[in-house]
Amino acid sequence: MEPLLSVRSLWVYYSSNPALRGVDIEVPEGGVVAIIGPNGSGKSTLLKSIIGYVKPSRGRVFFRGRDITGLDPSKALRMGIVYVPERRRVFPELSVEKNLLIGSYIRGVDKRRSRELLDLVYSLFPNLRVKRSKSAAVLSGGEAQMVAVGRGIMSDPEVLLLDEPSLGLAPRIVASIYDAVSRLNRSSGVTIVVADQMLRALEISSHGYVISNGVVIEHGDREYLMRHKTIVDVYFKYS
Repeated sequence: MEPLLSVRSLWVYYSSNPALRGVDIEVPEGGVVAIIGPNGSGKSTLLKSIIGYVKPSRGRVFFRGRDITGLDPSKALRMGIVYVPERRRVFPELSVEKNLLIGSYIRGVDKRRSRELLDLVYSLFPNLRVKRSKSAAVLSGGEAQMVAVGRGIMSDPEVLLLDEPSLGLAPRIVASIYDAVSRLNRSSGVTIVVADQMLRALEISSHGYVISNGVVIEHGDREYLMRHKTIVDVYFKYS
């Protein structure tokens, strides 16, 4: 079966320095795929290349068999490719609920579907329901990350790209967010690609890729990667 999303021999340069070097990944429809690697390994560049924020020098990106390499990010969003950037960006002057609804507005989700998605977000993150009328400025870091992920869900994605969702958060909050992401996939079948330094991403995934210095050094199913020494080698060397 053809993957929903695939990256073929992707090269990206920043000035003369390669950030990605011939990266290949495949993402099956309805699956959860982890991109694991240390800081600076190329994980964020890979996601930004998929959504169109970064233009690759060589290689191709395909979505449902269509070549979308270098596509404008707004067009990728309309196709259902939704990117949640790192560092939990929220609009502090707006309420929690208005922050979430922005996700629906930017993709033109109709009001009925938007309400369904809002209920879904509140079921995944009950704290946000309690604070829905509060200003986002008063949220903790973990709650702000929940809003960022929730806003991505509100765009009704076909594939959700999560960039470093655990960054700077306490282990308890990370566990909560990853539990919600896993439940989202199981309940609604949303395809998810999550890039993270933490092996927690791999625990909720069916397949993973280990990336270091812009190169995929190993990939396989969760069980294989969780016991494979390459992951340990990478983390001891770079963490």
